[in-house]
Amino acid sequence: MTKFKRILGFFACVCLCLCFFACGDNTSLSIVGKNRISIEAGSSYTIKVKGLSSTAVATWESSDETVASVSNGTVTGLKEGEAIITASYEGDSASVTVVVRKRTVNITVNGKLVTLDYGEKLTKPADPLKPADAQYTYNFKGWYSGGVPYDFDEPVTKTLLIEAVYEKVLNKYEVKVGSAAAVQYDYGALVESPVNPTKASTAQYDYIFKGWYNGTQKWNFATDTVTAKTE
Repeated sequence: MTKFKRILGFFACVCLCLCFFACGDNTSLSIVGKNRISIEAGSSYTIKVKGLSSTAVATWESSDETVASVSNGTVTGLKEGEAIITASYEGDSASVTVVVRKRTVNITVNGKLVTLDYGEKLTKPADPLKPADAQYTYNFKGWYSGGVPYDFDEPVTKTLLIEAVYEKVLNKYEVKVGSAAAVQYDYGALVESPVNPTKASTAQYDYIFKGWYNGTQKWNFATDTVTAKTE
């Protein structure tokens, strides 16, 4: 009986040892490398963990998604600050602190240089005015970057050139020829040539039509174009 108990005791010890070594193979999660990572806003860093099998997939979480986001272990800095990145798997977890350093971005708005923090939003400027010239009136269309309207609700993440874009409206001018009513003509248009008038002779003079004049300058209906109010 004593010998039987000894045999049972031996097998119990073996089982305990096997259990001990088997449990020891189940390594808990841990972060590979530093426990504090520093990156610049706009840059990324891939965190590695140990304690996972080749087929296991950890769940990742950031304590502050506005500072740093994480996807499949790749952390992207969004703005200056700190965030704790945590990897979890089946009740086990490991964390690392990510420090995001400040980064500035240069924006040129209508020729004026503006410096912003990476991820900051640009404040929309007041609508500008562009004085009309003889040919065009300029109506402000909007702020554009790269040929498309700029969205001021988007965080700034790269160097940008933002410009005011205007719609050009061709000016019209009144043109009055002789005693006829004034007519509106586009800038640069030719004026329709009227019938040359006649003036009856008097006892003293005969009147020969000399031509049409704009002020002191003779008007050539074949080549002269409208550039201002004309009579």
